[in-house]
Amino acid sequence: MYVYVVPIGDMPTNPAEEAFRRVQVQLAVSRRLEIDQSWSYDLQSPFWRIYVNNRSGASIFFAGESLALKAGRIYLIPAWVRFKSAASRSLTQDYLHFYVTGLPPTLLRRVFSEPSLLPRDSVLEGLSRRWQDGFSSSSAFAKLGWAAALAQAAVTVATENLPETARRNCFDSMMEFSPIGPALDCMEKRLAQPPTNPELARLCHLPTDRFGRQFRRVVGITPAQYGLERRIAIAAHRLTATSHTLEAIASDLGFTDRFHFSRAFKKRLGIPPVAYRRLHRMEIQ
Repeated sequence: MYVYVVPIGDMPTNPAEEAFRRVQVQLAVSRRLEIDQSWSYDLQSPFWRIYVNNRSGASIFFAGESLALKAGRIYLIPAWVRFKSAASRSLTQDYLHFYVTGLPPTLLRRVFSEPSLLPRDSVLEGLSRRWQDGFSSSSAFAKLGWAAALAQAAVTVATENLPETARRNCFDSMMEFSPIGPALDCMEKRLAQPPTNPELARLCHLPTDRFGRQFRRVVGITPAQYGLERRIAIAAHRLTATSHTLEAIASDLGFTDRFHFSRAFKKRLGIPPVAYRRLHRMEIQ
């Protein structure tokens, strides 16, 4: 009997599978931190966060609202949400930072616009326990593997609990992403040398004008704006996860110089890169 093995890159998929394959959850940081009354920050970042505290006593504040963090519960803070933090006593906090790509950023900011307490869910809570147990494990793979699984599950649970209209919009947007998928892949690979609209249009087998209209309808912003947002997001990660200089980050991501980079970064996040690095490194220490 002859068995033909299909290379994984050539495996046939239906539109839903193709759309889902583009949605990726990328882990950035997994930490356990002892916090006290000095846990007072004003934060806005391009990554998502999960907080799980061992006891009550911490709160976050956003858009005139407050959210007290209950012991042992899982809290999800979407990307780009601005919030402040405070603690009234010492406690242990386990947290994740991660990125979600493959969905229109404007849609994500519209449907995930504020921090939330995730509902009780046996699978989610089981993953959280395995992740937290990993802090006492010597296996780096286990620590990061369960952290990534928890991040993926948290986004899934949060999406399942959206109102029906918002949930349907998410799925429809995933499906619409597929025709412009080649353009998104190209932009991700060429951050330092952003491709032109005609180049992107050719990859998608579309006339340039039609590509520009379709991209803006699906993503919510122009290709140039989307590319800049991705560069700012990656720069923010490098500021907190590496010791690269501003000059190196600016050069790697296609900015003219550190001053061009600093202006673009501050315009998007409201804080200069140097201050952002200092603030987030204080947060994770």
